[in-house]
Amino acid sequence: MKDQKLQNLYDVVALAEKHHFPVIVGTEMNSPGNKFVDSFATAELQPLVPVFLRGAHIVYAHSVLQRQAGLGYLSAWATKTFPTVAAKSGFFEKLGRELQPATEDRLHGLTAETT
Repeated sequence: MKDQKLQNLYDVVALAEKHHFPVIVGTEMNSPGNKFVDSFATAELQPLVPVFLRGAHIVYAHSVLQRQAGLGYLSAWATKTFPTVAAKSGFFEKLGRELQPATEDRLHGLTAETT
């Protein structure tokens, strides 16, 4: 059963990656201590850590841009600006990697006309 669950996880992540969708992870504290889903250092999850980090960076950038300027991942600006999901996810991932909490307010006041 565990092998099938693991394969299902890998298959879903591969499908999300194929379509450039961010993968968001978390256990919601369903079963604390369940290493299969609680520890990214396990042999099962370690190969997926880069995908998980990419999703975290995308969500972080989305949250900051939405809060500071209304220009989140699903905004009209993002739809107009990025011709593909890959381009949009790439932008938000890069921004999420480079943003620092102490300087988030620098994005306040950006508008949909900003390039």
